[in-house]
Amino acid sequence: MKYMLLVLLLCAIRITQASEHYIILESPNFELVQDTFFSQSVDFTSLPENKVMSLTYWGNNPKVEIIYNGDNLFVSQKGNSFERVYLQFGEKIKTISFNIQTNPAIYTEEYIQLHKGTVSVETPEVYELNNIILALADKFHQANYRMYAQGEYYADVLTWFSTFKDHEIFMRLNDVDYYSFVENAVAYEFNGDQIQQSSVYKGFRVTDNVKGNISVLEDFAKKSDFKTFYKQHHSYYSTLSNTFQSGARPKDIWHWLEANFPGRPEFR
Repeated sequence: MKYMLLVLLLCAIRITQASEHYIILESPNFELVQDTFFSQSVDFTSLPENKVMSLTYWGNNPKVEIIYNGDNLFVSQKGNSFERVYLQFGEKIKTISFNIQTNPAIYTEEYIQLHKGTVSVETPEVYELNNIILALADKFHQANYRMYAQGEYYADVLTWFSTFKDHEIFMRLNDVDYYSFVENAVAYEFNGDQIQQSSVYKGFRVTDNVKGNISVLEDFAKKSDFKTFYKQHHSYYSTLSNTFQSGARPKDIWHWLEANFPGRPEFR
């Protein structure tokens, strides 16, 4: 710590080293701007000792701009999935740590040609498996995320899976973030009874709560015979897809957006 303070005092207001950045604040107030759109004023005195932020990729490399002392600092992916900013005000130092998501998909030329101009609405296996697990964990679907808990399909889920609620996977959900558990499930697929990373998608949230639970998810799926349940309800998933396609008309929305907003955002 003494060495760090010496560096801060001897060098300019900002020093950037690989994935670490150093800032000396002249006042306790600064701005955090995420992806140029979302801005918040921050008071150093109320900042946690180590604030952690997750930067999600939405089509461009995620970026954060820290505006301070009439200057600014940009934090972006640049090959790193983790970066940290040290901020000093007076004699106190605090940190903001950034978990940074890289491009969540790799589209080969073959994949692009196969899917070009198409819109698909699907219920992927691992995605539905994780939704079912959270639906069974009452506090998640009832209190936090308002998952749809009515109808014949929901009743089928309870009938089929309720006897497995003592499975280990439910003991791991206390600290699980809903979005990183469900949305990142799309980046995984079954190969037989094994769950493996998709060849196309890497994930849709920075924190991946699927990866560390793969063996437990595989075990739950096997013991509950999830794949048989999924196959038996294939027609239901198809009905959902058709209903969404005809009701929301996503391709028409796509064409309207292309026609009315032809430009592409430029991120600094």
